[in-house]
Amino acid sequence: MAFTGILFGMLAGVVFTFLGVWHLDFGFWQALATYSGTGTLCTALAIAGFLLTDTSKSADLEKDQFKSTA
Repeated sequence: MAFTGILFGMLAGVVFTFLGVWHLDFGFWQALATYSGTGTLCTALAIAGFLLTDTSKSADLEKDQFKSTA
């Protein structure tokens, strides 16, 4: 699930970057900054979600290991 989130975030990043490149009537550099910034934010949020999910799973695993050794 988290891996799907990262893929979705990166895909959103690519889409927003291309929108920024092709949306020229808004002003090329403004559009590029706006859309690629949004895409980067999507990717960062996806990676953060993955890391949070991953650490919560490893914390549960550590608890289970502690219970089994205690």
